[in-house]
Amino acid sequence: MINEIRLKNWKSHKDTQLELGEGTNVLVGMIGSGKSSVLEAIAYGLFGTVQAVRNRKITLDDLIKKRPKKEDTAEVEIEFTAPNGERYVVRRVLERGKGTTFAELRKADGTLIEKPHSTNVTEYVTSLIQIDYDFFERMIYAEQNQLDRFLTLEPRKRRKRIDELLKINKFEKARKNTSTLINRLRDREEDRSSDLQELRKDDEIQALPSLKKELKETREEREELVEKKEEVKPELERVEKRLDKFQKIEEEVDELSKKIESIRGRIEGLEKQIKRYKDKLGKDVDVGLRKLKKRKGELEGALEGEREKVENLESQFNSATAKLSELKTEKKALEEEVDEIREKIEEKKKSKVKLEEINLPELSEELEDLNEERRQLGDQFSNLKVRIENLNESIEELEEAESTCPVCGRPLSEEMKKDLIRKRNQILERSRSKMSEVKERIDEIEEKISRKEDLKAQAQDLKRDLEDLPDLESKLSDDLGELKEKSEDFERIKKKKKETQERLEEKRKEIEEIRNEFEDTKKKIDLQLDLKSAKEGREEVRDKEERIQKDLQEKKEKLDEELIKDLKEKRQNLIKRQEHYKTRLSEIEKLIKEKEKVVESVEKKKKTLRRRETEVEVLKESINSLGKLRKALSRSQTALRRQVIEAVNGMMNEIWNDIYPYDDFRGIRLSIEEGRKSSDYELQLMDSSGTWDPVEGMTSGGERTCASLNLRIAFAVVLAPNLSWLILDEPTHNLDSEGIDSLSEILRERIPRVVKQLLLITHEKRLESAVSGYLYRFNRDKSRDGPTEVQRVYEEE
Repeated sequence: MINEIRLKNWKSHKDTQLELGEGTNVLVGMIGSGKSSVLEAIAYGLFGTVQAVRNRKITLDDLIKKRPKKEDTAEVEIEFTAPNGERYVVRRVLERGKGTTFAELRKADGTLIEKPHSTNVTEYVTSLIQIDYDFFERMIYAEQNQLDRFLTLEPRKRRKRIDELLKINKFEKARKNTSTLINRLRDREEDRSSDLQELRKDDEIQALPSLKKELKETREEREELVEKKEEVKPELERVEKRLDKFQKIEEEVDELSKKIESIRGRIEGLEKQIKRYKDKLGKDVDVGLRKLKKRKGELEGALEGEREKVENLESQFNSATAKLSELKTEKKALEEEVDEIREKIEEKKKSKVKLEEINLPELSEELEDLNEERRQLGDQFSNLKVRIENLNESIEELEEAESTCPVCGRPLSEEMKKDLIRKRNQILERSRSKMSEVKERIDEIEEKISRKEDLKAQAQDLKRDLEDLPDLESKLSDDLGELKEKSEDFERIKKKKKETQERLEEKRKEIEEIRNEFEDTKKKIDLQLDLKSAKEGREEVRDKEERIQKDLQEKKEKLDEELIKDLKEKRQNLIKRQEHYKTRLSEIEKLIKEKEKVVESVEKKKKTLRRRETEVEVLKESINSLGKLRKALSRSQTALRRQVIEAVNGMMNEIWNDIYPYDDFRGIRLSIEEGRKSSDYELQLMDSSGTWDPVEGMTSGGERTCASLNLRIAFAVVLAPNLSWLILDEPTHNLDSEGIDSLSEILRERIPRVVKQLLLITHEKRLESAVSGYLYRFNRDKSRDGPTEVQRVYEEE
């Protein structure tokens, strides 16, 4: 049972809360007021989806409120009582563009059961209420005008829908799948039998023993050749070993010969180096190293002393350069400041001339006169305005007056009235003309005052601007004196810098001459050292050449050319024999592989023959077993359908008198006949004579509604015995006024006897009388895209 529904930004609902109870709960309101949205919210809250989304008519985003303001999230919360008597609360959150982002299931006391995945919550809710969404949508929830949906379906679809609802359609699917499988197995058995006949005719399978014998003989020949090839190998290794020994000596002789050639090249190179060093030294070739090193030390000391002098001169030069840069910057800044002051003084002198041209006292006096005249004209303008208003009132009073003067109370003729009105109009015209002239004069004076005040403000600004002129002139005199001093210092330091630069250049030339002599002496010392090293190296290499030459002679004496020649011929013969055996072995290997392939192919055929024999036997047994299974499924389907229909019929007749209290139809049943291709479920009523009549086409709208309602309740009770719950959406389709009244009475008085809770959605106000639980009225201003407004109606209303 649904206890409470809370909606936030759900379709047209901004923030709606509904409390439901046992009996018939009614939601009534105009079309489009948001009633059916509550039913969709129940489906979404319990199962996480709605039918329109499953059919892809809309998306989940369409369930979020989007008028007048597009919302980003929606929430649905359902409190329900499960068949076990426990109260639970399921809540889901829907986000635009993301779908269901949060779901949770709690007990009514707040104990958490499951979160946050929507699928897990749905599975838990389904297990609690013991129905899934398909059963809810088909049996618990009757959509708009679909209470009699089973009656309106064509026979084939009606039987399919009811079988799906009773869950016996699985037997039919299994039976059809079994038949399909039997046909496939029969086709496979025929194919395998045909293959078996072909294999039994194959001659290669009979010749398999002789093929194996030939393969064995060829393998034995291969083993003999392998043994002969192995016999050649040790002798060849011995010859190779002796040749390797001689080859190693030859390699050593070649290596020593190359070393001697390399050493002779090195001696020649050293001789060239010695000659080159002597040529570079020239006449100093015989000068001793001690003398050269002494001269190098003397030059190094002189160079260090001159460098100190250069550093002092460079320091003086850099100091003068920095001072000149500083004076130049200060001088430039003073020159710019002097130019700027001169410009300001010139501008202020021009302002002084302008100020002298303006007579400020005379200007102030003129302004006072103009302000006085404007005041007088303003008073005159106000008096004229009052006079015009009085004249207008007087004319209006005269025009409205009849035979008595409104001013003095004397008798007033029509002619006198017109004359008075004419004279007052003339005075009015003159007053208006005069007021216009005064207004023009006031405008002229105000314009003059504005110009005079602007001129006075300009004079005052000029006077303030001239206040700092003496200070500027004094500043200019000071800056000019300072600039003169800076210029004199600049010229003096510039002269000193030039003198220092000349002395610095002379010292640098002297240092360069000493450095050149120092570097030349240093190179001569290096050349003497290199010459000495080259001579010592030449003697060392000559000693090494003599030692290698002696070793080379000893190696040559060990070589026997005739023996080496015989060994090479013997090795060649052994290699030829080895290659012959190898070639023959390769041919035999190829032959063995070909024969092995043939034998393997024939053995596969033989195995296939045996496998086909086994497979054909298994297929025949499987076809026989599946045939028995198909018959068993058909019998089980028929038996189960009859058992369920008997239970449904029993429940319908048990509650029929509660729903239909009249005597003209004494019973109801859902009838079906097996064995005919055109068989169909048919809802029938038994009349007073005991005859069964079909509901479709033979009964009134009210009788049809009662029968359909009875069938839905029976299905719900039989298939979900622990969930006494039904939802009807606009069930008054095809009902007249009398039928609606009758349905209202049934829903109020009789349905609560068999169904614990019924939720009725309708736009028909007369069905408000069906309520036995809670009644809500729904309203919505659709012209302004307003939200759904819900009003609970209490019994006293």
